[in-house]
Amino acid sequence: MLPRWYKPPRWQATLRGEALIRVANMFGVTPGAMKGETRHAPVVAARKYFMREMHEAGLSSGTIGRLLNRDGSTVRYHLGLA
Repeated sequence: MLPRWYKPPRWQATLRGEALIRVANMFGVTPGAMKGETRHAPVVAARKYFMREMHEAGLSSGTIGRLLNRDGSTVRYHLGLA
């Protein structure tokens, strides 16, 4: 486990942002909507897809949750890990 003060290298943060934009474009939603509170079906589907992709890339549920303004337990629920 990494210490709380650790910040990933800048290129990793850029890749995560690019992945968020790519997934949003795939589903026809905005990255802001994915981070927002809306529960419309296309936005929820895009969030789930992004969560699964980031989980497969090795990110923790807490990190994925922070990227989407969600709690880590929400991420675990959507990934079927809860």
